[in-house]
Amino acid sequence: MLRYSHIDLFSPISIDPPFHLFERREHIIQPTRLDRSTSSPIQTNKFYGNLMLDNGQDPIWPLPYGLRWERGQNRTFLGFSISHVDDDKKVFGPDPNKNPVEFYYSLYTPTIVFSAKELESNHELILSNISEFSSIIKLFPYGHSNSYISFPISRGMSFITAEYKDLTPLFYSESGFKKIELLQKIANGYTKWKFFLKDDSVWLFYANGNLTLETKSLYKLEATSGQYSGIIQITKVPAGNREAEVVFDNNAGTYPIGAELQASADGHVIKINYS
Repeated sequence: MLRYSHIDLFSPISIDPPFHLFERREHIIQPTRLDRSTSSPIQTNKFYGNLMLDNGQDPIWPLPYGLRWERGQNRTFLGFSISHVDDDKKVFGPDPNKNPVEFYYSLYTPTIVFSAKELESNHELILSNISEFSSIIKLFPYGHSNSYISFPISRGMSFITAEYKDLTPLFYSESGFKKIELLQKIANGYTKWKFFLKDDSVWLFYANGNLTLETKSLYKLEATSGQYSGIIQITKVPAGNREAEVVFDNNAGTYPIGAELQASADGHVIKINYS
């Protein structure tokens, strides 16, 4: 029996150009909103792909959250929204009693929206550091890229993390804020709030800078402490698992900025490493 020594399963088969019989063409759809320094090939069918196509306002799915760019005159809110739908609110089909089902469907609801007073309907978005598992999304007022909200997005992330730079934070909710509670500073220096929404979901909010939040309406919170530079993290407490809040508290301020998958084969043994 043929036996292979150590092999990297992700090493390229070839990096030579395709055979000359195949005509080389530019794709008819060109990606947009990419950082100018991007030089690597732009892959298709990636979780962030919708941000590079058309008006960029279809949701992306890093999971477990959906995210969407909220921009333009027809948007109720402006900024970057979060959506998370529990299983009991999903539609399964075509036979919901079948195991496994063939598909599920859920409406995208901008449950919480990261925004800023300085963002108007023409604000801009830039996508950078794109890879298989992660990317960085930056929002900034039109023509003012030195003030921004930067989102390091990774697949499977537990927090939605935003780095604010010289902007006044605003937060919206289509569900509505039923109550917000300022709790305490947790061990790693982050201040913690708890958001209770009208849809009965509970969200945790952490900030590492000087921030005061004030309810302006059922659907709007504003930082009355002025412009902010620092980290803000938001996460949803899983339904029926209130103990998860302690885990979130202990890990506030931690977030991934990328991921790497390695796999090798040595004889009949395959090793996979994910970091």
